[in-house]
Amino acid sequence: MKRSYKLVTASLTAFVLLNAGLIARDDSNTERTTYAVNLSQVKEGDVQKVLQKDGLVTYGEEHHLLFDQNFGSISAFLVEEGDTVSIGTSLFEYTATDYEARIEFLDVELERVEEEIDGIDDYIDELESIERGVPSVRSTSITSTSDSENVDYSEGSKLEIQYNLKADIAEQEFKKEQLQAQEEAYEEERRALEARMSSLTVNSDVEGIVETISYTLENPVITIVSADVPRIIGNLTEDEMLEVATGMKSRIQSPSLSESFLGYVDEISLLPEGEPKLEKDSLYEFNVLLNEEEEEELDEESEADDTMTEDEELVDSTIGNPTDTLLPGFKVKIDVVTDEVLGSPVVLQESVVTTGGKHYVWILSGNGTAEKREVELGLEVGGRVAVLSGIRQDEAYFANPSVVTKPDSEVVTPLKPSYLKWDELKDTGRGTVLKHVLLGILQ
Repeated sequence: MKRSYKLVTASLTAFVLLNAGLIARDDSNTERTTYAVNLSQVKEGDVQKVLQKDGLVTYGEEHHLLFDQNFGSISAFLVEEGDTVSIGTSLFEYTATDYEARIEFLDVELERVEEEIDGIDDYIDELESIERGVPSVRSTSITSTSDSENVDYSEGSKLEIQYNLKADIAEQEFKKEQLQAQEEAYEEERRALEARMSSLTVNSDVEGIVETISYTLENPVITIVSADVPRIIGNLTEDEMLEVATGMKSRIQSPSLSESFLGYVDEISLLPEGEPKLEKDSLYEFNVLLNEEEEEELDEESEADDTMTEDEELVDSTIGNPTDTLLPGFKVKIDVVTDEVLGSPVVLQESVVTTGGKHYVWILSGNGTAEKREVELGLEVGGRVAVLSGIRQDEAYFANPSVVTKPDSEVVTPLKPSYLKWDELKDTGRGTVLKHVLLGILQ
């Protein structure tokens, strides 16, 4: 018994001394072996920087109808506040009395002008007839040779007559042009009045809900808001004003709904709400519009290990009372995407090693060793960082780089019995099994 005890003690002592000697050697494989318990896989994903704000659902785009005094006065409003209107719905009517009286006056004036033009045409025809009856000066000078004094007198008289006739004709044509211009102006005014007479009833050119009516005829007299695409409003602080810009993608969530909605920042007010005060923070209103063709639920960003906690499952499963759409008055959460990197390899921030201003990630190489790979980093949010270059999707990397002993060290991974196939082990020779067992012990 004592002999067996001494033998076991001697064996254990030799085993410890042997391993201590191996560790102490500079060229020992023991020091260069990395035991990897936290290898992760590089996955392609999106990294988004999100600004979360509270929001309120209101009606969509506003459409204003103005009162045109040139049409007269409004005789009646044909809708009330809160009414739903469609394209072609009658909204209000103008009074037509003034138009009818003016049209009657224009008809009288047009008749008078036409009579004057006809009279001028007759007078011009008469003058042209007289002009044609006066002999030409050249023919008179040829036939009149007996008395030179009478010929000179005859030529002067006929020249004067021709000149006066042409002057009278030109004057009448000028008067005719003036009357024709006046006639055209009267006709144009009459056509405009007739068009206004046909449009005395103002119809809606949009679909929506009548929000306000100004019975005092202050413009806009009617405001219609679109009900099909709601608008979400929120407030930005001074610092947030420098981050948010129009066109940024947004996600809207309501505790009353089981789905999320995509949208975009449509408008940001450049003026603060209320009167700015030195002792009070300024707030700026911004609007988010939903994408008309893309009201769909967004997938929640997956965790780095693609797992969901029990609490998250509980919250997801207890959302109740869903409705079909967002309604005015709903309180919502707005996630504004202020920056993003899409479709790039993503690793955990804690896996990145920074040395001398350069960034590295430890990768499991194809030959089973630890490789220190230089990478170019992009956006980092919530412990996840986008890698712009240096690694590829599906490569294995060390989430905890402190376990790596040296570059090019051999990597040993934990035994996973579920991966073992006992039928294959039966076919493995004893020598091979003993070899790997001894290697495991010594290393």
